[in-house]
Amino acid sequence: MQLLKHYWVRNGEYLTEPGENGPLQHHPNISGLNIHYWLTDDRGVDYCLSTVADNTLVTAVDPGLEIITQQEWDAIVATIPEPEPIPEPEPIPEPTPEEKLATIGLTVEQLKVLLDL
Repeated sequence: MQLLKHYWVRNGEYLTEPGENGPLQHHPNISGLNIHYWLTDDRGVDYCLSTVADNTLVTAVDPGLEIITQQEWDAIVATIPEPEPIPEPEPIPEPTPEEKLATIGLTVEQLKVLLDL
């Protein structure tokens, strides 16, 4: 597996400078490109960490597309903060028998009459 660090592309040019991102940008046209992380560099420019199969021909482009080592990949990934935990939703209380009856338009007294109690 090849490990890649790459920026967005527009009109064949890698968008590596602040303010260049915008309409018509896309990922590099590399067969089997699998995006794992979408990040922002220290200058505010978006880039991705991606993988491709070892048998995929990849040519590094300076600047814009690097083939990186596992150690470089791990060092970048280690800087990604853990996502905030998603709070558990408040449980929905079980409706009372009266509330259940109200959903079908009956009161307890009407049910008693229907059941002849």
